[in-house]
Amino acid sequence: MQYSPVVSAENNGKSIRIVLSKSGPVYDKFAASLSKKIHLTRPNIPVEIRVLASMDVEQDAKLPPALYVPVGVNATRALISVKSSIPLIAALVPDESFRILRSKGADGCRSGKLCSAIVLDQPPSRQLALISNILGKKVRVGILAGSDNMLRVNYYQSEAKKAGIVLDVEKIGSESELVPGLERLLKRTDMLVAVPDPVVFNANTIKHILLTTYRYRRPLTAYSPGYVKAGALAAIYSTPEDVAHDLASWLHKKWFNNGRQLPGILVPESYSVELNEWVAKSLGIKLPEIAELKRAIDKESGK
Repeated sequence: MQYSPVVSAENNGKSIRIVLSKSGPVYDKFAASLSKKIHLTRPNIPVEIRVLASMDVEQDAKLPPALYVPVGVNATRALISVKSSIPLIAALVPDESFRILRSKGADGCRSGKLCSAIVLDQPPSRQLALISNILGKKVRVGILAGSDNMLRVNYYQSEAKKAGIVLDVEKIGSESELVPGLERLLKRTDMLVAVPDPVVFNANTIKHILLTTYRYRRPLTAYSPGYVKAGALAAIYSTPEDVAHDLASWLHKKWFNNGRQLPGILVPESYSVELNEWVAKSLGIKLPEIAELKRAIDKESGK
């Protein structure tokens, strides 16, 4: 998909400017979906779509929009670093990555007044509801965590306690500790839940994790449909279209009607579930219908 590098002076201070980290299927789907939904609810608001590589960020800010929407980590990093009074709400970024970028950004961003995000991360309550409605509340849940991911793990521990679920955490400091740590954890638990963590879950480690969990006959639930295709039992995640829908809805209901004030960090309301029937059958697990499962998740996670 081709996007124009030209910014119209007529839209100065009026438009919503979507800035993609790069052009590709995921980001293009998000941009097209968000633009379409904004046009449906606010047809008088111009929407501009740019690609980071084709723009000079400093020069771009001289013809500012009303709101920047950087998409992905690279676009978010580039815009957060510019000293500007223009608010931004990032999309398709992990929660932890956004918090780190914001803490290193320009003054307005560090305070949170000018920078927020709708993050990729699913709420822990939703992920745990997925698990309990497939495997039951008595299941012992394991999390393998890098040392820099303990804030997220603490959220999971808090939600697990509320839900009456036993959660066991094994902390590792590097990839070299992964398999021994995973084996210790799987001996103590009934299943493994994947949470975003670059030390634990990355292209180099996922094969070892899936093979080890399968050898121990422990199911894995994850945050990406790619994991289900690779051998996880289930995943709960938000598609680019899900995130675009939620952001457009928030802009329509809140941004334009609330003095254009930014929210705190948002999590997606819309989500999808994917199940692996073959893995379930091999482990003797009976899977519910997805529609039934989503109704139970919504009820249990308080949606």
